[in-house]
Amino acid sequence: MKALILTIFLSILLCQSSTSSMIGLGAHIRNSDASSLGLGGGTLFSTHSDGFTLSSPSSLWKTQTTRLAVTSSFNQNTNDTGAQDESQIIGRLSFTFPIKETQAVSFGLRPLTRTSYHIRTSLEQAEHISYNGEVFAPLFYYHGSGGISRFFVSYSRKIDEKFSLGVTLNSDFGNLFSADSVFTYAVTTNSETGETSYALSDLTSSKTTRNISGNSIYFEGNYSNGVDQIILGTEFQGSLHIKTESLSPVSGSNKTETENISVQLTSLAGGYRHNFNEFMSGAFELYYRKPFESNYEQFGLNIDDQLSFHCGLVRNFMNQKIGRWDNFNLSLGMYRTQSATSIGDINDFGLTLGLGLEYFNNKNMVDIVLTAGKRNSPFDELTNEKYVNLTIGVSTGETWFIKRRGK
Repeated sequence: MKALILTIFLSILLCQSSTSSMIGLGAHIRNSDASSLGLGGGTLFSTHSDGFTLSSPSSLWKTQTTRLAVTSSFNQNTNDTGAQDESQIIGRLSFTFPIKETQAVSFGLRPLTRTSYHIRTSLEQAEHISYNGEVFAPLFYYHGSGGISRFFVSYSRKIDEKFSLGVTLNSDFGNLFSADSVFTYAVTTNSETGETSYALSDLTSSKTTRNISGNSIYFEGNYSNGVDQIILGTEFQGSLHIKTESLSPVSGSNKTETENISVQLTSLAGGYRHNFNEFMSGAFELYYRKPFESNYEQFGLNIDDQLSFHCGLVRNFMNQKIGRWDNFNLSLGMYRTQSATSIGDINDFGLTLGLGLEYFNNKNMVDIVLTAGKRNSPFDELTNEKYVNLTIGVSTGETWFIKRRGK
């Protein structure tokens, strides 16, 4: 418990940086549970011996203890321009407890989208524009930050020996901040020395704040016969309200607009898992995602739809001797994601390697997952982005709120 609390206080909530954070309402953070991340970045299946994972509500009933869990990830991104960014983000903070032998409830907080970018062009590479006998060079500066957070409440129930269900209610809230500036310089060239000089001629600037709130619901069904397991899930966006305030610091003008998005299907998920034996299994997951589209998206771009597949293998090692640790698992996976936009597709491919440890009668878990991948971008200047993420998840199991029978 002390280690978990220390992890929470040492974690600084920063924005996850990538080119996808410049599209729509920010980069979508789909998986926030390290116990399933090792299987190719999936969310439906767990690497733990009990099959419990926080990202799959239909599995929550399997917990026999009250669980406090936190996940944190450390990210490094580079691209062909030589730019490098390092960030850290808390992926999930949740509290799960059983209410009956076959039922459980979970609630917590996690990020849904994040955006963070700083883009500045240089005068040396700026296009020279001739107008009324004069030459001008524009310098562009773009900055964005913020994101949407999600508070969730999940309910899980075992129907019989083969079927279980899960439902999650989500409340989304957050802010996105952006600033765009164009500095226009007059260009003069000395005819004798050939030296070029720049003098600021004009400045235009705008600042935008988006306040976002909404809700959604996710349903999940789980079938398992002990050898094969199938999980299906779907999510509906109930509502989304966006209030956009635009300010021009130079002219002093401001404008406020609102947008309301009605009910729509936002995702479909399906997965299959096969247990080869008592210690080894393989899983495959497929997702279709239709993100909510806004008229006030960043850079005029939305992701129209997204398709991804994830697969992985996990090997569990049980401690046959009496000791502090009970189970150790090793997982390996891969994934591929294709996101369609109006100016081109974003392709993302990566590999995952995970380690997990269960100790003190399987009540406590520690998971470490390394993810390495490469994605392209619809922006010509930001192609071939490479990233490495280290995700650490800690879960502690206690007997709080669990009714004990007297002798």
